[in-house]
Amino acid sequence: AEDSLATQTRLSTELSMLSSQETHAREMLDFYQAEQARLTLRSPIEGVVVARRLRQELENRPIRRGAPILQVVDLSGDWQLSIQVADRDSDYVARFYGDLRDGSTQKTVRYTFDSLPSEPFTAEVTHISRIIENLNGTGGFQEVLAHVAKEDASKTHMGATARVQFACGEA
Repeated sequence: AEDSLATQTRLSTELSMLSSQETHAREMLDFYQAEQARLTLRSPIEGVVVARRLRQELENRPIRRGAPILQVVDLSGDWQLSIQVADRDSDYVARFYGDLRDGSTQKTVRYTFDSLPSEPFTAEVTHISRIIENLNGTGGFQEVLAHVAKEDASKTHMGATARVQFACGEA
């Protein structure tokens, strides 16, 4: 019948359009998957992505090319304390700990984790920066790095806040 021929033509046209839309959708999916693969960042080491204060780092400010946003941390590797010594105290630390390369000065600090305030630990100072930084506008500080024993680090979580005590004499 004439009606069935018109219906058949209409359905054939719709089927052809749907097939074309499906092909286009598959092509777009392939394109977006390729873009996603291209934009996926691969770390040179295995570990956990750390992004502390990400909102403050990214909100209302431009990001410079090459500026670190995230860190990848190897939880099975060595742990260290990243200590921010206030600028006003940095001279005491530098004079007392001196040049760490000569091996003649004391190299340890005592610290406690905020989550374990009654359990003191000891860490070995490995680096004292010679630069005063003011990254977030909160005041100048000198970075000091100290090696933490794995058994001590396992008692808390990565990114934990620690209170560090430098033995710099009576001052």
